[in-house]
Amino acid sequence: MQNGGLKKLLMDQLLQQQLDATQDEEEQGALEQLAMDAAMSFIDESEEEEEEEEEEQRKWGGSRPGKAPNKNRDFEKAHATVVKHYFSGTQSLYDETDFERRFSVPRSVFNRIWEELHGHDPFIQKYDALQKPGVSPLCRVVGAMRILSYGDCADRGDEYLQFSETVGNDTLKAFARLVVERFGQQYLNRCPTNEEKERATRLMARRGFPGAFGSWDCKHFTWKNCPVALAGQHKGKEKDKTLILEAMCDPELFLWYIFFGEPGSLNDINILNKSSIVASILKQEFDTKVEEYMINATIRDWLYFLVDGIYPRWSIFSKTIQTPITEPEKKYSKRQEACRKDIERCFGVLVQRFGFLNRPIRNWYLEDIQMILYCCVILHNMCVEARRDDFTFSDATSEPPVVDEHEDQQATVSLFSFEADEEFTGADNVVASLALRIGYMTSQMANEELHHALQQDLIAHIYDKY
Repeated sequence: MQNGGLKKLLMDQLLQQQLDATQDEEEQGALEQLAMDAAMSFIDESEEEEEEEEEEQRKWGGSRPGKAPNKNRDFEKAHATVVKHYFSGTQSLYDETDFERRFSVPRSVFNRIWEELHGHDPFIQKYDALQKPGVSPLCRVVGAMRILSYGDCADRGDEYLQFSETVGNDTLKAFARLVVERFGQQYLNRCPTNEEKERATRLMARRGFPGAFGSWDCKHFTWKNCPVALAGQHKGKEKDKTLILEAMCDPELFLWYIFFGEPGSLNDINILNKSSIVASILKQEFDTKVEEYMINATIRDWLYFLVDGIYPRWSIFSKTIQTPITEPEKKYSKRQEACRKDIERCFGVLVQRFGFLNRPIRNWYLEDIQMILYCCVILHNMCVEARRDDFTFSDATSEPPVVDEHEDQQATVSLFSFEADEEFTGADNVVASLALRIGYMTSQMANEELHHALQQDLIAHIYDKY
C-alpha cells in the first residue's frame, strides 16, 4: 500500500511538471508572437512615413505604378504656330484687330509685358534630360493672357499651346505675381503727380465739377469655389458668394486706388470703414491737396470725389440729391449722376476686357484671386495710358467755364490748415505729431458742414454755368 501511494505521488508530480512546462511554452510563444506583431507594425508605419515623405518631395513628378504616362506633346510646333499666327510682323496670319480682341491689350502693352517677364522663372526655356525643349516662354505668356481674356479653364489651350492644366494654373499665378512685382509700383495704388491731378481736375471742371478728381464705388465679384466654412460671410444681397472691390477712378477710367478681398456680406459703408484708400488719404500717402480753385466765390484746396447716395456726408464726397425739388437741384443731380457713372463704366470695361473677372472665379485661395485681380487692374491701367490721347467726352465743354476773377470772394476753406504745437514738432515726438495730424484730418474729412457747403456751391455753380 505504501509503495502504491508513493508511485501515485511521483506520477502526480511528473504530470504537474509536464503541465507547467507546457504552459511556459505557450506563454513564451504568445510573447514571441506579440513581439513579432509589434515589429511588423513598426515596419509598416515606417514604410508609410517614408512614402508620405516621398510624396511630399515629388507631388507630380517621377514614374511610379498607377501614374498616367506623359502625353507626347509637340512644344516646338506649338511655338512655331503662335509665332506664325501673331508674331511674324506683316506676314502674321492675324492682324492687329484680331490680336487685341484675343489678348485684350494692344500690342504695345503686350510687348512691354513680354520684355519684362522674359527670362524670369517660369518664362524661360527649359529642357528635359534628353535636351528636348519644354513649353516655350512665349506660349506661357500667351496662355496666361488667354485665360485672363476669355476666362477659360486652364487646360482649354492644351490643343493649341500644348500644355496641361497644371502648367496652365501655375503659369497664370506666376504671370500675375510677376506683373504685380514689375509694374505695381507704377500702376497700382500710387499717388498721382501734380500734372496727373491737374489733368483729371481740368477734365472734371469741363464737366461742371471744379476740384473733383473722379468717382468712387464698390463692385462684387462672384467666388464660385468659396470654402464652405466661409460661405456665410461671403453671401450678399444677391445670395451669391462674392468678394468686394472698392475702387477710385479718374474721368479717363484710370484706376488709381483699389481695395479688394472683403466678404460680400458687407455694404459700402462697412467697406469704407475698413478701406485702405481712406487710410491713404488720412496719412496723406494720397496727397489730396491741390492748387486753390473757386466754386461759387468760395476757394478750396482739396480734391473731392463723386459717390452715390449710400456714402456718408464727408467733405471729400459729392453726393446726389435723392429728391431734388428746385430747378438748380434737379440740374445738379442730373449732372452728378451722369459723371459719377465713370466708375460704373470703368467696372464694365474691366470685366469685359478680362473674362476671368466676368465669370464666377474658380480659384480656391483668396491670395491667388487678389494677385490675379491686381494683375488685371494693372493691365487695364496700361491700356488706358496707351489710349489716353484718344478719349473724348460728350458731356464736357472744350474748356472749363470762365470764372469771373472780380467775383466777390466770400470765404477760403482749407483741409490742410493744421499746424502742430511746438511740443510735438521734435524728432522724438514724430508719432505723436502724426497722430494729431491724422486726428485733425479725420475730423475735417468727416465734417458734414463742409460737405453741405460744397454741395450748395456746386448747385449754384452748375445752375449758373450750364
